[in-house]
Amino acid sequence: MEPIRVCVKIKPTKEKGSTINTKTRIQNETLSLTTNEGIKEFVFDKILGPRSTNSDLYDICGRHVLENLFEGFNGCVFAYGLTGSGKTHSMLGADGASHCEKILDGLIPRIATNLFQRIAAEELKNNGKDSDEINGYLVTASYVEVFEGKVYDLLAAAQHRPRLNIIGGYECGVEAHAENAINEQVTTTPEVLDVIRRGSLQRRTASTMMNEHSSRSHAILTLTLEKRWRKKDTCGGEYESQCSRVLLLDLAGSERTIHAHGGHKDTAGCAVNLGLLALQQVAHALSERNSNNKHVPYRNSALTRLMSPALAGNSATWMLACIHEGDDERAKETLATLKFATTLGGLQTTHARAPITTTTIQDVMAGDEEDVEYGRRTCYIPTKHFGTLFARCAGDRTKPLLLYVHGSGPRNSSLEWNWLVHDILTTTKTTRKGFYHVAIDCPGYGRSEGRKQDIRSYAGAVLMDVVKALGKQHACALLGCSQGAAAVFNAVLEYPKICEYIAVYHPVGHDVKRYHNITQPTFLLFDTEDEGHPVKVGRRMQKYLQTPYYFEYASSKEEGWDSVLNARMTKEILKMFQTHGKIKEEEKIETADLTQLAGGLIAWSSTHNEEHYHYTLYNKGEEDTQTTQQLRKEREELFKDKQGIIKKQLTEHDNCNNDNSNNERENEENQQQQVVCDRCRSMFTTPPSRLQACRHLLCQMCARQCILYHRKCPLCQQPTATSDYNNIDYGITLTPQAPPSSPPTTTTTTT
Repeated sequence: MEPIRVCVKIKPTKEKGSTINTKTRIQNETLSLTTNEGIKEFVFDKILGPRSTNSDLYDICGRHVLENLFEGFNGCVFAYGLTGSGKTHSMLGADGASHCEKILDGLIPRIATNLFQRIAAEELKNNGKDSDEINGYLVTASYVEVFEGKVYDLLAAAQHRPRLNIIGGYECGVEAHAENAINEQVTTTPEVLDVIRRGSLQRRTASTMMNEHSSRSHAILTLTLEKRWRKKDTCGGEYESQCSRVLLLDLAGSERTIHAHGGHKDTAGCAVNLGLLALQQVAHALSERNSNNKHVPYRNSALTRLMSPALAGNSATWMLACIHEGDDERAKETLATLKFATTLGGLQTTHARAPITTTTIQDVMAGDEEDVEYGRRTCYIPTKHFGTLFARCAGDRTKPLLLYVHGSGPRNSSLEWNWLVHDILTTTKTTRKGFYHVAIDCPGYGRSEGRKQDIRSYAGAVLMDVVKALGKQHACALLGCSQGAAAVFNAVLEYPKICEYIAVYHPVGHDVKRYHNITQPTFLLFDTEDEGHPVKVGRRMQKYLQTPYYFEYASSKEEGWDSVLNARMTKEILKMFQTHGKIKEEEKIETADLTQLAGGLIAWSSTHNEEHYHYTLYNKGEEDTQTTQQLRKEREELFKDKQGIIKKQLTEHDNCNNDNSNNERENEENQQQQVVCDRCRSMFTTPPSRLQACRHLLCQMCARQCILYHRKCPLCQQPTATSDYNNIDYGITLTPQAPPSSPPTTTTTTT
């Protein structure tokens, strides 16, 4: 067990003409408070007089917390006191530590400075030639505020700062914390100060009769230190890690309405006092818990829930009680602060090291395959304000960026762009042109974090965050479908320089009159028979856009657009690029690319959970040859009782031109006898479709997926013929289903 330590810091009075009726005297860590009511004495761990500095404060509190942090213990320092008693000055420094003058640096900047100095020394010591370990440290920072009983992220953009939920607690065995709060990696003291500066600009403050810059909210900065290490001779990705954190709180000051606001009601001030009252109730309940097992009301306030690990959890906690000499009215608040500090000083926390965990880094390419030809892969993109987004990427990141945005259907994802990305890749392969293709799962969709509403409400901020996370200043083109097209238009209206071109198909739009402000050349494609995306909206878009490339077609009449949509769309988009100027083949990377590899070609091609299966793309790199041959042998055994169903292997079709007449008769017989699809092995329920080039027999679902969207055989990769489109029955309604995980079995009953 570890006692909660209390340090009292006395602020000198600088008010001109003020009468000091409250006097303090310090002797052997005993504070004597003289008021009109008499003399009160209090004993604390440390007392800093009016002439003390923040350097003295760090030597007492900060150094102790920092030492514990590197030993694997959690820590906490929180400032408590009357408004105007110097809490923010002690914790941050003058002007919120924006002016880093050495003598005015607060406790937090000093902890940050010494933290990174200690990290550098530890890494130099432990990673030397004589050391048998390799270790490293990672520091992250989050900054939240509790305003009127609700938690908000101070690092989120001002226009979209959602209320954060508090999760965890002793009842579920998890430390309480703010869910989805932004955690930024910091590597230097200036980066920590930048976090504080940006957060302080958004923190609620107001001028009162007692303080010109009075905090209206409680601010909580969390610095998390993660240490990882492994033996030098350890093979693979196994390592050990230990994670500890320090909470640094600048609590808003208690105040009386009559003194701070002249008796007028102040909602924020009342909320501050209620939070501090809940903190006092928790402290009194903890002090009496050992005697009568009293319930501790952590859930009475968001502040006490977030502080619960520091009050009775695994933490080395310091309370900084800020007081100052003043008149009799302030003396009452000063006395209340000292009494609360005495109560808190008698509490104890569980002082135990954070557990050491052994982790094996998963190889994201295990069971996957690298696409050497086109660089197709999956990635995670950590955005600044909208969490981590999943994306399917292709091409060289130094090339101009094409950013794809999908529609708003519940099963929609980046997978629906694979057909167009693949076609642009193959079309530009021989022309020495290329693009960096990134199709994102919008926030809340697919495998991305966040809320689905973000792409509608903050489309510009979302897409600009993605562009910057990819190391770009702008995109070559934004491409959208359905509601994704509306998001693209809204983003361009909000950030006119976000892209050079726009390309949308089956788009929807909102208040299209605004589009007259869009100067970018815009490709638009509409199906006149698609009631969900009315063509009349597209014609209005064509009217208001400054440089439209407008196309419309009837899917039931114009087979050229519907059956080979990707080829026509690719051709027209590239033509638009060429018409309006030459695109740079390579683009200078402005900032670091923050993407993290999530998988290779198979992950790029395959579905996940509820994604639309008919957008999957299978090719020669997707399956291992030996595995495929083994599966074919097993399938032969399963269908041994059916003569003539599977007579030919894939390699035997290469000799199909030796005897045309015999093969034609054999194929006709096979087509009559074969009852399962060559690709998915499912039974035919509708007339199948035979490919002219390789003679593979596919069900209508596989024919639609592979012929309509990818124009090649899924088994041997041979290009399909134009006549193959005629064998697809568009009148049949099919429900997409994934192929069975194991081949169908046959049960024979003999009587």
